[in-house]
Amino acid sequence: MAYIPRKNSYYERILEYCIKKADDDEARNILGGFWQELHYYVLEIEKIFKQQGVAIPAGFKKEDVNLEAPKLFDNGFDIMFLRILKEVSMGMYTINMNMAYNDDVMKIPK
Repeated sequence: MAYIPRKNSYYERILEYCIKKADDDEARNILGGFWQELHYYVLEIEKIFKQQGVAIPAGFKKEDVNLEAPKLFDNGFDIMFLRILKEVSMGMYTINMNMAYNDDVMKIPK
């Protein structure tokens, strides 16, 4: 279970970069909404780790991504990336819910 905040914090950093570089306001809103949803899960998992005395993985911090770097992707890549990320997340959700034994973890997606 310790990989979850690190993986999600990686996606948070990618989304922050895509939000900053998005040319389309609608794409920026979609990415921002998903970032908020993802950030909620990271905070919930960190809260569970603190309650149970588990070490919180370092993960990826804001300093790890240069938001001022030149734009790396064409328009549309960010939304396609988000679509694939959602598909992978649904599969991982199914696997993780079948393996989870902690009631607190089971309650996060509800």
